[in-house]
Amino acid sequence: RVLIRPEKNCLNKNMRITTLNYILLGALPFFFFFRAASRNILHPVMISMCSGLLPFLLGIQLSISDNPELTAIYSPILAMIYAGSFLGKKKQNTRPEYKITVNENNARSHSIAFRLAVLLAIAGISFMFLKRGIPVLADEPNIAKVTFSKDGGWAATRLVRYLLLTLFYMSIIYCFHLARVRIKAATNKAMESEIGELIKYSSKGWLVLGFAILLLFTSLGYKANIIAFFLWSACFIGLTTRLRLMNLAPFIAAGAVFSIFALYIIQKTQGLADLLVFLYMRATTSAAEGLIYVLSNYGVTEPFLYGEGFWFDLSNVLLKLGLTPVIPLHLHELNFDAVIFEKILGHNEYHMQATSSLFGQLYANFGLPATLAGTFLFFFFFVRFGDYLVTGRKTIIGAPLYFLLFQQYQTFIAGGAVLITVFDTAVSLATFFTAYALVYLFLRLPAGTMSFKIP
Repeated sequence: RVLIRPEKNCLNKNMRITTLNYILLGALPFFFFFRAASRNILHPVMISMCSGLLPFLLGIQLSISDNPELTAIYSPILAMIYAGSFLGKKKQNTRPEYKITVNENNARSHSIAFRLAVLLAIAGISFMFLKRGIPVLADEPNIAKVTFSKDGGWAATRLVRYLLLTLFYMSIIYCFHLARVRIKAATNKAMESEIGELIKYSSKGWLVLGFAILLLFTSLGYKANIIAFFLWSACFIGLTTRLRLMNLAPFIAAGAVFSIFALYIIQKTQGLADLLVFLYMRATTSAAEGLIYVLSNYGVTEPFLYGEGFWFDLSNVLLKLGLTPVIPLHLHELNFDAVIFEKILGHNEYHMQATSSLFGQLYANFGLPATLAGTFLFFFFFVRFGDYLVTGRKTIIGAPLYFLLFQQYQTFIAGGAVLITVFDTAVSLATFFTAYALVYLFLRLPAGTMSFKIP
């Protein structure tokens, strides 16, 4: 009896901690809805949670439920999520800002230059895929990244991962800006649109262009959560026009059907059940393997890195920029997530990665205290930036950049390679605006200088 009682106490304690973690995870959507999103279901924080954040956090707990030590470590991390989100929200509940600032004198000129820049970018990316022999509707959704990385096309990989996303949302915002102008001219009233009105007055050219980019986004071996892509599109439309969730329901339903169909073809599954299992595993438990390795080994069988994990990422960027004579190739050829992948499977073919998340990279370098502090700061700025995205004044070209930056900031929580993500974003934005500026200057369009504001 004396020997059994401590085991029962430990078992009961683990069950209590596990139950507490599940309660915190289950309450998180309601907390975000009433606290961070000010009861706005289309708030980017809510979309971020539904499109990947909550499944990722839940998948971690599902994967470590049978490990009392890791479950105990995860509890304070969840507490810091609540603390950071609570303090990150401003006290006043300001209403969304729907107005988009635009210089009407040269908006049409910018529209022409923008569309040409988008078409050139699509042609360039399509040529990249054809030249590398990447098939449409490939079996492996990540084949584009693997192919470009294998052949040394590191800069091209960055464009494939992020440039298409920016182009799509920029085409969407132009479409709805033109819808606003036409409805206002027809009714002489403020923009109070419904789905039918948007279809009636919006520019078909921008809708076609956005759909063409969407096909590239989902079919050409792109690593992306297609369902999340539609959720973000609904969020984008809802925050740039006065639309209700019920009016967006047909769009979301169509997006869900298209997403399942596209994934079914790409994965070549045997049935709907297999596809649902794939989606469940991809969104939850399979994403936690790298983090579990970090929590289980660093500080136990392996020493903490004390910053070397971030040096992996920085030196990886420098090596890809061609600074091999300065930094020997054998020193840090892989980034931190790729190193974890190699430790888990014993190999790293094509430099693939096992996500360690921001939690894992902080823990591997500095232990639990730094992980808790980093979690608090991340969610503090996560909610603060998401709130600013809703309430801040938007420019016609700047608004999609706010969304891209918010999404990139979100990836920090799931992907530990923070420095690489920052560099990826800068390369994608610089590439697009360079093409845009060259087209604008080449055509010598009227109305003087370019009027958009970069946030």
